Amino acid sequence: MTGSPHHVAERGIARTFQNIELFEHATVLQNLLIGRHRHRRTNLLGELLFLPAVRRARSRSARRWSA
Repeated sequence: MTGSPHHVAERGIARTFQNIELFEHATVLQNLLIGRHRHRRTNLLGELLFLPAVRRARSRSARRWSA
């Protein structure tokens, strides 16, 4: 597959490194939610203020990964 890195990432293709380090005091779900920033549809200010749209997006992600 060819293309610029951001086009490849938009297709959901990513790579990880061998030395993955999780946040030690976070749950598995919390670690997954931290990585959702790539698929975020909200803006930085909304994320910083944890506005309702951000809370709804986080809830959707949590439900998807908890199933």
